[in-house]
Amino acid sequence: MVLLFAKNKLFAKLPHRFLVEKLGREGLSRSSYFHYLSTGIVPLPLILKESGADEVWGKATAFCSRSKPPVKIPRKMDSELAYLAGALRDGSVSKRNGVEYTISLFQSGRHSYSWLRKISSIFRSKFGIAPKMEADRDGHRVLIHSKPVALFFESVFEMPKDQRFWATPKIIRELSATEINIGKGYVAGFFDAEGYVTSIETFRKTGKTKLAFYQNNRDSLLFISEFLAKLGLKPHLYRDGEKSVLVLYGKDQLMKFHAHIPILRKKKRLSSLLNSF
Repeated sequence: MVLLFAKNKLFAKLPHRFLVEKLGREGLSRSSYFHYLSTGIVPLPLILKESGADEVWGKATAFCSRSKPPVKIPRKMDSELAYLAGALRDGSVSKRNGVEYTISLFQSGRHSYSWLRKISSIFRSKFGIAPKMEADRDGHRVLIHSKPVALFFESVFEMPKDQRFWATPKIIRELSATEINIGKGYVAGFFDAEGYVTSIETFRKTGKTKLAFYQNNRDSLLFISEFLAKLGLKPHLYRDGEKSVLVLYGKDQLMKFHAHIPILRKKKRLSSLLNSF
């Protein structure tokens, strides 16, 4: 993982004692040597010459590009980080001139603002940066202007520029049985960004209920279908034009989903629907 950052000319923020030991072997000029020691920020390719990737990853407190301040890099996969990856199924990453990197997530409708504030809070907790929040058309948008964070999601979660080609990340696909809560976090973020649940008004008119995921990438829903099936649910996956749809029908299925998947944005709506039976 560190090597991917090194290829993109990023820098590591490392402890002073670690740098004294490693930089003394590099034959640096006096000015460069003391500059690196005073700032603690060193080009990754330089320090990797003397250290293994695992050692640098374990010591680094942050990564940064030349023009940006350091950002924390999460050391451990957890459900909140997986939730962000799931939520970004409805987001995008853009690059300009190989310098400006932006992650963007737009949402409209009820509760979108409070949910995006929660997303911002998780980003702040995990990466130590404060995303921008701005009004956009009939909704709001979260913007993270950070090359290190964008490269983190590209390398760890395989996030592409075009969401249609974003399959389920390998790090999520290969979770062990003991890491099931991480998978639940990913599904929760995915649903909060892309999902639908019947409103109480529609239920009262039709007597029918459903919970659905919509995506252009069928493989991403196939993973969720298999994951939910392992939890004892009975999802249906089908094609609707260019989109793929994964659906759960009926009170029993919705109650199981509610019990297992820690959704945030649509939790109140789903709870209200279940309480109306």
